[in-house]
Amino acid sequence: MDKTTNLHIVEPSDNLRSDKLGDLVPQYEKPSVNGELPYPDNFFDLVTCSGTIHHTPNVSFILSELHRVMKPGGYLLLREPIISMGDWTKPRKGLTRNERGVPLKIFRKIFKDLNMEIINEDFCFCMTAFFQRTWEKVSKRAIFTYKSYVWFDKYLSKLFAWNLHYHATKKLQRIAPQSVFYVLRKS
Repeated sequence: MDKTTNLHIVEPSDNLRSDKLGDLVPQYEKPSVNGELPYPDNFFDLVTCSGTIHHTPNVSFILSELHRVMKPGGYLLLREPIISMGDWTKPRKGLTRNERGVPLKIFRKIFKDLNMEIINEDFCFCMTAFFQRTWEKVSKRAIFTYKSYVWFDKYLSKLFAWNLHYHATKKLQRIAPQSVFYVLRKS
């Protein structure tokens, strides 16, 4: 089995860096303001991005940059929220003023336009915030760090995918997955 020999991380914060991860010494780069990545075309076999893109104003450009730096046949693992994340007119605990998820239709259109093959599209984080609030009364460890919870969430997210609304206006509409996880391949 192949082993990772190089690890490049795009990270704006100096506080979220490590000198070593396992046996690897990561190479860090700061992102540019406009989202351009400091790598040549067709550079990476694998790109991962988890819960980051929804913080940016230029989602389609960022995804086109990830696509650009991937080798043909390379993979992108992506997890992002796909809901509005609440009422923007009121303060939202733990969220920036304009933070929002990306609607599923927009992701699908961007991937189609980029000619990215969707290998897998799965939903996740169905009611996880509710379960976490309950769980933190008995444990400091995040509930989603337990493999059994991940399996439970996968089942629950699949079960309630029919109830997905970008902007839930009723309490029952909130019983739905909040994020999507993609495995994508560059053609």
